[in-house]
Amino acid sequence: MSAVDQIVGGRAQRLIARAGITAWSTIGLVGLTAIVLTLLSAISSVVLPLIFAAVLAVIFRPVAAWLEARGLRPTLAAGAVVIGCVVAVAVVVVLAVRGVLDQTVQISGQVEEALTTSG
Repeated sequence: MSAVDQIVGGRAQRLIARAGITAWSTIGLVGLTAIVLTLLSAISSVVLPLIFAAVLAVIFRPVAAWLEARGLRPTLAAGAVVIGCVVAVAVVVVLAVRGVLDQTVQISGQVEEALTTSG
């Protein structure tokens, strides 16, 4: 075997080895991506509420800290913040429902007009 054949053969072996490593790395990356996506889909029903709760905790922590600075125990401060949030949501819902109920006549008139023009 000549020196040229040895050089070309060595290059071919390195090229084949590099192609094999690249192929197996690609297969591993695709498999890892599939596993991660499967795990994320399995826990997606838990992740979104946790993120939402974390955002709310960060937003309302200064209010709880202010209440604690005024002498409230941390447990009572957190409870007061939660009750305040529930009351705020209830007020918004009541105002929205009242607004819709006040406009019931106009809404029903527009629905009847839309039904007569479309049918």
